[in-house]
Amino acid sequence: MNTKTKKKDIQYGDVEVDLPSTWNSSETKVRITTFLDEDLLIKIKEEAKTQGKKYQSLLNERLREIFMGEESTETRLKKLEEEVFKKKMA
Repeated sequence: MNTKTKKKDIQYGDVEVDLPSTWNSSETKVRITTFLDEDLLIKIKEEAKTQGKKYQSLLNERLREIFMGEESTETRLKKLEEEVFKKKMA
């Protein structure tokens, strides 16, 4: 046996894993491959950076807003600020 090669000590444990049918789909991430226009991806990454987020997270938030009607905290805050600004100007 080669002295440089060691047999790995593998330890097995009992871990219970929920079945996929019990997973919450809004918390389950799915890997996809897609193509975006480069200028769009640049804008998404810039916006994510200004918000201190990862661009995939920002993209996920925006898609949820568009397709599922869910508003992010940033979107709700922006709407609130716009309303307050309108009232101050009136």
